[in-house]
Amino acid sequence: MGNTLTRIAVIEDDADLNRLLCRRLSRADYEVHSAADGVAGLALMKEFPPAIAVIDWMMPKMSGIELIQRVRQDPELSGIKILMLTARSQEGDRIRARNSGADDYLVKPFAATDLLSSLQALEQQI
Repeated sequence: MGNTLTRIAVIEDDADLNRLLCRRLSRADYEVHSAADGVAGLALMKEFPPAIAVIDWMMPKMSGIELIQRVRQDPELSGIKILMLTARSQEGDRIRARNSGADDYLVKPFAATDLLSSLQALEQQI
């Protein structure tokens, strides 16, 4: 699993899913910080730069796509590995997310084992 040195930012507007993700990742020994929208997520990542960010696509104030683009343009944040977590499952959506800078893409609903597997793969790239 993860280790306590791996910091993850969870940016997800669904409060129940946000709590569930934070709980599950904490139990897997990740250091987890979360935000409920893209604007707060960007501020969070600037204050507590994560190794990996789990970002929802459809959020208020700033979409996940715009958030990823801003992260990639910021020299201090550009190295963060990004897992886009979304209900959008069309091939064009996956391509758009990757072209915007997402390193991986997981469609909701998802299994916890798939999430952890994706995070472990991203950890190996750090």
